[in-house]
Amino acid sequence: MVNLGIVFGLIALMSWGISNILFKYASREHAPLTNLFYLVGFEVVFTIPLLFFIPLSPVSLGIVAFIVLTAILGFSGLFMYFRGLDTGSVSIVAPIAASSPAVTVLLALLFLNETLSGAQALSVLMIILGSIAVSIVVDKKRVKKPEKAVLYTAAAAVLWGVMAVLMAVILDSIHWFMYVVVGRTFGAIVLGGLIASRRFNFRTTRKGLIFSGIGSLFDFGGFVAFTIGLSQANASIVSPISMAFPAIVVVLAAILLKERMKWYQYISIGVIVAGLVLIST
Repeated sequence: MVNLGIVFGLIALMSWGISNILFKYASREHAPLTNLFYLVGFEVVFTIPLLFFIPLSPVSLGIVAFIVLTAILGFSGLFMYFRGLDTGSVSIVAPIAASSPAVTVLLALLFLNETLSGAQALSVLMIILGSIAVSIVVDKKRVKKPEKAVLYTAAAAVLWGVMAVLMAVILDSIHWFMYVVVGRTFGAIVLGGLIASRRFNFRTTRKGLIFSGIGSLFDFGGFVAFTIGLSQANASIVSPISMAFPAIVVVLAAILLKERMKWYQYISIGVIVAGLVLIST
């Protein structure tokens, strides 16, 4: 029988890989942190049409509070991630960000009483280590204060890891669509806060806007798939699969941006693929 959690985890993996490469293009037209503004804005817009096709169901105030909490963790993680990119190089930020599933797996095993078989544990370890290794970029950019980039990105990894575990708890009680609606409604509030803060430079080009819009669409699709996946299977399985998207980014960057892959990235992708195959059998 097909494990829907794994299927939707793979869809999230592909969607987030594509969205990240599109945001790479967008970052040529504006600052990395500006991506956060357009990401939140577009995803709020994408949520609206779904309201006409999928019926809403009652949600208690307690559940709404937990959804808002996870949304705060998620958006805070995004902010920390983009701040990390602004203060440090990709070689520092990407591998740390890729370690967030390790936080999710640890918390899920400790607090959600999830269990992994020997084969599952091995495959999860392969996927996580492969994702970290494939994200390593050796560059010559000198960073004045690399410790700031490490701090920001480590915070993002922890926030995302905790968020995934709380999402799994919430999705045991409500339909995945209600989680998306409430979470993205809070996103509208975040968007208003970003505009009111006047600390963001929202300027971009038409090309930057197009890449941000399409990238946000794929990111939104990845988020929906990730949410559905968590409603169908354990967080300790779905999270490592979904967060292995750096492998997709590296391959697409080699094809579209003509970036040369390093030897260890080929090995890392092979390890990730082997882990995915093992966890799917």
